[in-house]
Amino acid sequence: MTVLRSFFTALATFSRIPSPKSDFREDDLRYVMGFLPIVGIIIYLVIYLWVLCAGKIGFDPLLVGVVAAVIPILIVGGLHADGFADVIDAVSSRADREKKKEILKDPHIGTFAVVGLIVYYLLFAVLSISYFFNAADPLFLGAIFILSRGIVVPFAFNFPLMSENGFLATVRAGASRTASMLIALIIVLACALYLAYVSYKMTFISLVACVITDIVLAFRCRRHFGGINGDCIGYMIQYSELVMLAAVVVGMVI
Repeated sequence: MTVLRSFFTALATFSRIPSPKSDFREDDLRYVMGFLPIVGIIIYLVIYLWVLCAGKIGFDPLLVGVVAAVIPILIVGGLHADGFADVIDAVSSRADREKKKEILKDPHIGTFAVVGLIVYYLLFAVLSISYFFNAADPLFLGAIFILSRGIVVPFAFNFPLMSENGFLATVRAGASRTASMLIALIIVLACALYLAYVSYKMTFISLVACVITDIVLAFRCRRHFGGINGDCIGYMIQYSELVMLAAVVVGMVI
């Protein structure tokens, strides 16, 4: 029962997908990070259905790519984008560590964040369009949303925390770390094996791009903030998705 409650808590926390409402209990967080990649699977399935319907109707790849880029925003909302924006604002301030941490906690959005988000989504839309001009199958585009969420889980549990307060600290305090990482690893491995059945090269490119990006960004957050928090995890997810998509598009044409 705890596993099921953690599953629905993950859906309610990491997406806008309706889930059964019940009184929150600390046990609900035990496996919640392990189920983070499930949101990626849902994004993939919705993109797959969209591409299937678009193919039947005969939509142009330009429209297919734009809508595919918008689908994750509709499902997740601004959760990870908020973390991405906060980290961009803080790091771009070039202030001392304590000031950067204050900026990270500030609910207001700054100029650096606005510019960063605009550039991010423009690049993502262009890359998504490029993907569908080179491939009709949404497989590798959809897979980046699963891999980005699965591979970030070990970083969430094993890197030092920026603060003992906040969502990530609360999750880590109540989570079964080994079980959560195992759940995420199983999902990542299943996804990788599925991808490898289609293309070993593209699977390798996706995994390497995601792992390297997360390592670089986790250490970057540690250097700037002294550790990571929930915003940093959102930042890592968003950034790794963009890098993976770019790597996949480049890998398709070389």
